[in-house]
Amino acid sequence: MFNLYKKDTLKFTIEGSEIELDVTRLTATESLQLNSRISRIDPELNDVDEQGALIEIYLDLLVSIVSDIRGVNGLDSWPVDASERRKILNLCGFDFVFKAAVSYRTSSQVKEDEEGK
Repeated sequence: MFNLYKKDTLKFTIEGSEIELDVTRLTATESLQLNSRISRIDPELNDVDEQGALIEIYLDLLVSIVSDIRGVNGLDSWPVDASERRKILNLCGFDFVFKAAVSYRTSSQVKEDEEGK
């Protein structure tokens, strides 16, 4: 089967640990759906509730796109079951989920090198 959407490895540092996430890129439709969910967050929420809603969206994103994680102490393998993945990400905490999601979104912005111009 031909896989149109590429896979990436995201790298970031959190609390002194080098983290690597193997991810599958979202399709254009999935990306639009993600952005739509983000834009529908109630603007009248206070900052804490708004952050909570955003983190729930990012948790869903990471549960669906991450195929493996390296660099998390105590984690021997990434579970296949989505509910187990969610539990692990919840244990990693807000900063981890936020940094991973931002890393994913930043990596999707294509950077053209000098040869490609």
